[in-house]
Amino acid sequence: MGSKVRLKDLADLEIISVSKEAVHAHARNFDDKDLKDVRKVQWVPEGSFLRCKVLIPKEMVDEAGNFIPDSLQTSTGYVESYASTLKKGDVVQFERFGFVVFDGDEGEAKRFIFISK
Repeated sequence: MGSKVRLKDLADLEIISVSKEAVHAHARNFDDKDLKDVRKVQWVPEGSFLRCKVLIPKEMVDEAGNFIPDSLQTSTGYVESYASTLKKGDVVQFERFGFVVFDGDEGEAKRFIFISK
């Protein structure tokens, strides 16, 4: 395979093989000159994460004043378990994503609203 991945603040990996059951990789230290071609992955540890949803508001109307149907987009993923201590209105930064404000719980997920890069 030969794909290179950087698990942010953890390790650099060269992927050897991928199957339904497992990913086999070798840990490597990539040189800074190699990093431009390396995919960076933001991750959270198993057993220490919560589901989250980020609402991303876009322009609501076009130049002609017409409503844009998909002006509110949603991104789903995981957040560190620390998010369970947040209070509604708390602002946090999701690294490599931007600033969000905690808006409450939505089922089993924490709901955030994107506010800026």
